[in-house]
Amino acid sequence: MESKKKRILITGASGFIGSHLVRIAQEQGWEVTVAVRPTTKTKQSGDVHSIVLDYADEALMVENLSACRRDDGARVWDYIVHNAGLTKTPNLQDFYEANAENTRRFCSAIIKAGVEPTRFFYVSSLSTYSQDGAQDGVIRITDEQKPTTEYGRSKLLAEFYVRDSGLKYTMILPTGVYGSGEYDYLMAIKGIKGGLNFMAGSTPQALTFVHGEDVARAVCFLLEDGRAVDNRYIISDGDVYTDIEFSNLVKELLGVKTVVNLRTPMPILWCICQLGGLWSRLTNRATPLNPDKYPLMKQRSWRCDVAPLMALGWKPRYRLREGLEEAIDWGRKQGLL
Repeated sequence: MESKKKRILITGASGFIGSHLVRIAQEQGWEVTVAVRPTTKTKQSGDVHSIVLDYADEALMVENLSACRRDDGARVWDYIVHNAGLTKTPNLQDFYEANAENTRRFCSAIIKAGVEPTRFFYVSSLSTYSQDGAQDGVIRITDEQKPTTEYGRSKLLAEFYVRDSGLKYTMILPTGVYGSGEYDYLMAIKGIKGGLNFMAGSTPQALTFVHGEDVARAVCFLLEDGRAVDNRYIISDGDVYTDIEFSNLVKELLGVKTVVNLRTPMPILWCICQLGGLWSRLTNRATPLNPDKYPLMKQRSWRCDVAPLMALGWKPRYRLREGLEEAIDWGRKQGLL
């Protein structure tokens, strides 16, 4: 007798992490449904189902989710992964609506529609923590969460809504996510290729990374592990790099002979971020440097403890060198480097 396929609903499937989630879930042999917004033109293949969800309209979500209920009474989705969210905006209050309130309404709609999964998975962020809550400079999942940005606070509020919903959940909190198709780190790589690397602060910053594919694989790994129910996990590749080490590695992989590493004092960086925020408000466009990014650059260490995740048996496939090699190759093929 053929075993029943697991069914999974993924939100934010068109994004960087989301696209990896769809692919890895398909590799697992799962039946994939992606949630799309009313204005989204989906380009998913015929192997992927879709459902329209307007996260701002709970009643409409209930209606659309209810329409998916099966006549035989079987569970609609074994897993629901909520990956949709906002990472950049000219209006910082938008973070709370997109990340927190949309999550609250989505959880409520799932319950009201009677489509509760065996596991609700929320993709949060290491930005819900800071060094303020770390005991020895290493961020641990048991530390008090003291986010220093509006983005981090909105993701923390979303975590609260998930825990309060009554759904069986698992959460993952990635550090800096990179890989082929991710553009924030690509900007840094382009700067290094041009021979100039701006670094935040007068002292080295400790950085941690995780490849987008490794995040997706960890999500699918945790969904299959009963020990992860009602637990949260920080994820990185387990290594720590200084900003200089990152620059030197990119320089080597690009084959660039000379790179000037220019440290920008925090007071100057603060002024630049304030100007970036002003420009965002005037143009209604998000800028890479803005007041909400300043605390992240000011923090001197993003060391984090991934031991709880690795204790379950998960291991990253990518180290930074291999991941950056692929990302640089992708950037070149796309004509971006």
